[in-house]
Amino acid sequence: MAVGHLLIVSVYMPCVGTENRFLIYQEIIEKIEFWLDEHPDKQVIIGGDFNVNLGDSNDCCANAIMKFNTEKGFTRCDHLFAGVHYSTYFNESLNRHGNIDYFLTSNRELIRSYNVLDAQLNLSDHRPLEIV
Repeated sequence: MAVGHLLIVSVYMPCVGTENRFLIYQEIIEKIEFWLDEHPDKQVIIGGDFNVNLGDSNDCCANAIMKFNTEKGFTRCDHLFAGVHYSTYFNESLNRHGNIDYFLTSNRELIRSYNVLDAQLNLSDHRPLEIV
């Protein structure tokens, strides 16, 4: 969605166990690249459920996103601000947690703050992310 000088991209990437996961990942990245080419004058924010820990260099999907970031000059918003952040995914009944939700930006100057919110009333196993 283009809003003023921004192109905002929301993603929901395939999770572990999805058949042809890496191919789907590649296809989504190619579609994002298409829209970047269609809107070369826009600053870009990409956010959503990437369903992968982008710090896991052993995961081909994480590597695909990090390659995209490097080639297109994107920055992870969670890397812009020092401090401890809550995990973005937390399932108390399964005792699992991790970071699989992210915001990426083409211009780090756009982002004034980044937070993972620990809302008291949250019906999801994903914690809300906030960028300003």
